[in-house]
Amino acid sequence: MVARVSMLFGMLSLVSHGSASSAYNSTNLQDRFVNYDKNGEERKSWLDHLSRAKSSCLWEQDVETLEYKYDWFPTDKKMRGSYLSYLVSQQWITTYYPDLPQWFVTLLHNMLGPATHGAALQSHRCRVSDGKGGEFRIRRLGPFVGNGGFDWHKMKLEDPYNLRGQIRGDIHMTGFVVAPVAEDGEILGNPPIHVHHANLGPNFGTSSLSRISQWHGDSQCSDSDGGTACYITTLPYGFAFPVSQELRLDVDFNDVRPLNSPELRFWLETAISVVEPPQEEKLQDVGTVIIGVPFRMHWWKSSDLQRLYFVPPDQPSALWTTARMPTAGTFVKGKLETHQHMLDIAWVFSGISPEELGLNSEAWHLENPWSPWMPKQNGWSDGSMAMDALKGHVQTHFQKTVQRCADASCKSLPALVWTLNQTVFEDGEEREMAWPETVWSFQKDEQFTIVIFHKALAMPHHDQVELPQHLAITGHYLPKAGTPANYFFVLPSTKADNAWIDSIQWFGTLTQFGGPFEASSSWWTASLVVLLLVSTIACCGILNTIARQIWESKCGPCNRINKRLCGEAGPKQHRSLKYAAVCSEDVTERGEDDSMGERETISPQSWGNCSSVEELPHI
Repeated sequence: MVARVSMLFGMLSLVSHGSASSAYNSTNLQDRFVNYDKNGEERKSWLDHLSRAKSSCLWEQDVETLEYKYDWFPTDKKMRGSYLSYLVSQQWITTYYPDLPQWFVTLLHNMLGPATHGAALQSHRCRVSDGKGGEFRIRRLGPFVGNGGFDWHKMKLEDPYNLRGQIRGDIHMTGFVVAPVAEDGEILGNPPIHVHHANLGPNFGTSSLSRISQWHGDSQCSDSDGGTACYITTLPYGFAFPVSQELRLDVDFNDVRPLNSPELRFWLETAISVVEPPQEEKLQDVGTVIIGVPFRMHWWKSSDLQRLYFVPPDQPSALWTTARMPTAGTFVKGKLETHQHMLDIAWVFSGISPEELGLNSEAWHLENPWSPWMPKQNGWSDGSMAMDALKGHVQTHFQKTVQRCADASCKSLPALVWTLNQTVFEDGEEREMAWPETVWSFQKDEQFTIVIFHKALAMPHHDQVELPQHLAITGHYLPKAGTPANYFFVLPSTKADNAWIDSIQWFGTLTQFGGPFEASSSWWTASLVVLLLVSTIACCGILNTIARQIWESKCGPCNRINKRLCGEAGPKQHRSLKYAAVCSEDVTERGEDDSMGERETISPQSWGNCSSVEELPHI
């Protein structure tokens, strides 16, 4: 039964997708991307040009002026076991964490951050012609020293390509790379160096998820598809990414060799290819829309500090999420990133809501947007049967919705635009999944829904009750005619109205323990805040009353000091007084008035029965 339904489901997805694709007619431009960079040949060619250009570089040492941050943890276990150091490091380096005063973050990092590691880093930069009328802007930072053990090299660079002050209008990038390299400049693959993540985006000077591109552990291709050349993004001739301000880059590297391996020195190397102004009029702008997933934030756990959701290893599970597209255009290339060992299949629908797919219902609902649906918790003893039932349920409702829309002569039919299940492994390592061949054109505010199915993992003697998971679709798009290219990050939720664009609502995330949270659940957050505020004020009042009663009963004669300082109006009341009165039973009181910054010494005759009165330094 399920097989027959699946066949019909596939046929309907093809028909309905054709209707969706007609929303934006840019066939001539799209054709330029068909078969472009097959087997990574264009990226290899770009890398070859970069290598030849570097041979002509006059490297400039500029570590004194480069604005960067760097943290190191010796192993993953030690990082996650050092909660405060890890949290402070995330706040210091991660580009989407809450906006806090920089002096405060620096103070916390100096007090609680990880210890320094290795010799001082060096930074070199180079600007050199690319031989095609443009130039490469290259940055190297390092050397980092690794001895294996899945250590962490965390870094953030502000304006790594020295664009600040040099952008007069837009400039255009035709390609870029972020990669770990050996001392000789050759890119290091995984193993030995794992790119946990890297993010390249506009530097808005504030917390933001907006990105031109991003990299993860599976961004390296299999050897047959380009290998480490897949760390590069390049576009066909005549296309480019517009940049109107300096950029920001954050990267986490891991040395995945066994612990106590021989010392390995390596560098971060990043480069962009920039076209000169005379060519800019010929270029077609390309933008980026990144579609993420909801994330759990049990902020008291170190496991939850990286914007992930968690799945059970002992049973299959599913998560669905939805949002609206922030712009209009057509995806032409991109990359998919997930923990592939756990991925069964993901369906990406356009023009349809979870409710129209039969989800968010009494039988099929999520506890919250970041908690997967699990068979055992919903009365199913057979996980495989539960997943088949869920898939069939979604398929049936999709078909009914398509039929209703066709009967009503909808402008465009709901579509199953992508089916993501072609995982890639090489020597046990995840490699980059192929970008879908089907074209997805979309309108601004068009709703999409993604349903993700996870496998159960057989892991004998493994005591983990949950495993981290994520899915990121980094899509480069051609904007609809008349609209500018831009860079968006979409965080979906269980309802489209609750999704976030480019930023995280941190207060709600910390109180709801994840995000994007359901708006209907935010009422109790406000109630909680009011309750905490009232409770705090009440407690402070009670403690103040108790302290005053103790003070008055134990240090009655000291009231003369209090009267002098606070009771009677007079010229001296307008001076700043800070003191400590130590009475016969060692009760200490501290006080000050609200004034001009002066101090007054209290004479011995005013001490009463207090053993001493000590003036405190002004703070």
